Amino acid sequence: MKHTITNMTYARTPDANTSHRDEFKSLAHRRDRTELWDYFVKNWDECCEMWVMAYRVGLPHFGNHTNNRVQSLFGKLKRYLKGHLTMRTSLKVLLAYQRRKEEEYTAKVEMPGTLRDVTYWEQMNIALGMTTRLVAAAIKTQYDVATDDSIAGNYAFKDNGTTVTVQCDERKYTLDKEGWTCNCEFAQTMKLPCRHAMAYRKTCGNPRIIPFSSISPRYVQVSPMY
Repeated sequence: MKHTITNMTYARTPDANTSHRDEFKSLAHRRDRTELWDYFVKNWDECCEMWVMAYRVGLPHFGNHTNNRVQSLFGKLKRYLKGHLTMRTSLKVLLAYQRRKEEEYTAKVEMPGTLRDVTYWEQMNIALGMTTRLVAAAIKTQYDVATDDSIAGNYAFKDNGTTVTVQCDERKYTLDKEGWTCNCEFAQTMKLPCRHAMAYRKTCGNPRIIPFSSISPRYVQVSPMY
């Protein structure tokens, strides 16, 4: 039964999820018992967009689909922590792991030189130099949309003074011009410049399409100058 739950969690299409769900249902109904299936339908089946990968592929992430970051960290620590270790030894292992991660982070942030990618435009290379490849890749997904006229052309902007209302089809977003922050899912989740801010700045003729000031300080390796 455990493998059917795993298969549902990592199903990449709704059809695959339905197939694994039906398999789980048949197992849960063995011997005419329905308690487990009733619990599943009530607490999990109605919110599958929160835990099934097929419904989460559009959400921004850094290659980690888990809802529980602590659980993800514990998975990495299992390679070093064993059940037979004493509390004192386990603490030493944890401190050594933390120290190693701190050293890796310090070396990455303070390493001289600037990252560049020959496939990036100049502004994207600036973002890459300020952050990391993963962060720059996330920004690029928004940059590509904002610079694609066939997509960005569908946006309508209404200047409200300190804010801008961005409308695309029936969806509306509010863009704060002071910090170039948006209430869209990408900006709120990632704390990075979104396509709405970039598209608006492009429409206004701003030579700097990417608002570097809206990149969260936690991602920045060098103080932004833009």
